[in-house]
Amino acid sequence: MVKLQNQPTPEGSNPLTEEEIFYEVLGVRPGYKRGLGHGKAPPSRNRVAGYEHPNVNQLRTRAEEAESQLEELRAGRKRLKRHKQHTRRNFNNNNASGTISWRILVVLLQCGMIYEFNYFLICVGVV
Repeated sequence: MVKLQNQPTPEGSNPLTEEEIFYEVLGVRPGYKRGLGHGKAPPSRNRVAGYEHPNVNQLRTRAEEAESQLEELRAGRKRLKRHKQHTRRNFNNNNASGTISWRILVVLLQCGMIYEFNYFLICVGVV
């Protein structure tokens, strides 16, 4: 092996790798993998890359559904944020005295924008 490693290489060619020298000196033995010994060889990278777990498609579908739900939630959050700004502006403009008309209260209740009515009126995102 040392002889092959120390041998000069012809100009323009690559020197032999350690693995190439190993196979040239010891030869190839069927059923034997260097470093692993005798037995069944592990699958090649090509065979492993082509393998797909049976649940992959199901998991891919679930991931896509989760992604679309996330986008819907983000869009809803943007709408609520715009509504919050609009409500805050209208509340401040229309209610200088700090009271809110019953008509506005009924509309907010019907639209589902009020989720708690206690001593304070808490609209979604409006405190």
